[in-house]
Amino acid sequence: NQFVIMYGGRELDGTEQAMIKSFDLTVRQTRILVEPNFPNTFKITGISATNQGDAPLEPDRVYLSFASRMEKSQIDVGWWEPSPDFKREGWTTFECGFGKVAVSPNHAISIPDFLGTPVPLEPIKVKLLLFYGGKQSTAEFTIKPSN
Repeated sequence: NQFVIMYGGRELDGTEQAMIKSFDLTVRQTRILVEPNFPNTFKITGISATNQGDAPLEPDRVYLSFASRMEKSQIDVGWWEPSPDFKREGWTTFECGFGKVAVSPNHAISIPDFLGTPVPLEPIKVKLLLFYGGKQSTAEFTIKPSN
C-alpha cells in the first residue's frame, strides 16, 4: 500500500515544473504560479497524493523542503509551519499535519496550497515527503522560474 504524489494528473517525482505568471483569474488554478496581486509571492497548488494500494491509508504529516531560504508569505495564515524536524544546511522545510482522515484505494487527498516568498529567480529543488502509517512517499522536483 502506498501513496503516489501527483501533479497535473502525473507523478511529480523527478519532474521540472515551470512557474506561470499569466493566467485566467476566473478559474481556480491548479498550477505553480506567481500570485498576480502579490508579485513577490508564489503559490504551490494542485499537488495531491493518490492511494494506489488496496486498503485505506491515513496520511499523518507532509513536509515541503526548498533548497534555499524560503518563507511563508503570510506568517499566521494557512496550514504550513516552519519545521523543527528537518534541518539541513541550505534547505528550508515546512510541515503540515492532516486531521484523522482515511483515503480509500484509488482516491486522492489534496496537499494544502503553500504561499511562499521570495519568488525563485533560478531553478529551485523541492522535496515533498508524506508520512503515513509508519511509511513515507517522496517526490523530488524542480520549480523553474517563469519566463
